[in-house]
Amino acid sequence: MSSPRSEQHGQPGITRAKYFLVLFSALVLILLFSILSIIGKGLRSIISDVRDNYVLVAEAAALIFLGELIKSQRFVVAARAKGVRLSRATAVEAHFSGLFIGMLTPAFSGAAPTVSSIIGSKEGLDPMGALSIALSAAFMDSAIPALAAIVIIITTSHWNVLVLLISIIVIMLWAVALGSPLAQALNSSISREHVRQAIKVIVDQAATLQSSLKSILSSRRSSGLMVALTVASYLVETMSVVAVLRAWGFPGVVFQGFEALMLSYVGGNFPTPGGEFGVEYSMLTILSGPAVVLWRVAYVIVAMAPAVIIGKVISSYIDYGTFVYNYYKGLLASHRP
Repeated sequence: MSSPRSEQHGQPGITRAKYFLVLFSALVLILLFSILSIIGKGLRSIISDVRDNYVLVAEAAALIFLGELIKSQRFVVAARAKGVRLSRATAVEAHFSGLFIGMLTPAFSGAAPTVSSIIGSKEGLDPMGALSIALSAAFMDSAIPALAAIVIIITTSHWNVLVLLISIIVIMLWAVALGSPLAQALNSSISREHVRQAIKVIVDQAATLQSSLKSILSSRRSSGLMVALTVASYLVETMSVVAVLRAWGFPGVVFQGFEALMLSYVGGNFPTPGGEFGVEYSMLTILSGPAVVLWRVAYVIVAMAPAVIIGKVISSYIDYGTFVYNYYKGLLASHRP
């Protein structure tokens, strides 16, 4: 999907955006390793631990990659529920691009727009249709860990007030997103006509998104397959935590690894780039500082690897952004008296 605007101005824009993302990625990594240095007893200690256990870090990274690869196929299932035959390659590209941008944005908030822009531009989907596919996977990765974290905290000695509060907030937000009358109430309270027209478009689009997302999640076949893929990915990623625990002679504390993983997902909702601090703080409830450091290093290797396709990610944003702009410009025009 291209446009004259993207053809004329896209390349300089892509170049500037690439430089910005590279710089911002470096800043995010500095922030991350500053946090890891605190819990890992200094940068030298981190380098020493990684050097001494590089095989286990590589094993953990491979398992994390496999887990994320399994997750990517949820987009194929969600797209099929919308009558779209999404290729597995596009699903992989969208997922790992979203993972990369998610690491750079507060609470991974950039992941869903990135996924929707890539899928939308490849398949020519309307904005809400593409976003509903992206959010269906986001629902799995936030609601399931939040429920699991609540159970873990309530039934074990791993008490963590922050994780419990975030879990409750996540569940409440999804409950609102999937069935809230607040948007309609907002629309009815606006008095100025031109503002009401804009609000009506927003409300209509929100309702479209809600309906589209519900149609995916309410399908037993689609939601069942997505849950199965999600659980399978969590089991694989649990073994990545178990891999780093072996550095201290723990042969296989699988349930401990699963608990730490679920809490890390909840901590990822912390409003910092990639959920930094929130992820580490949550995992420290279960694991030692050095174990958290090794696992996070392995995770960052996987999450930042898609930086090699920054140009393709930015191109998708530019092309699909142009389409979305024209789409909503037309919608606003159609609502004028």
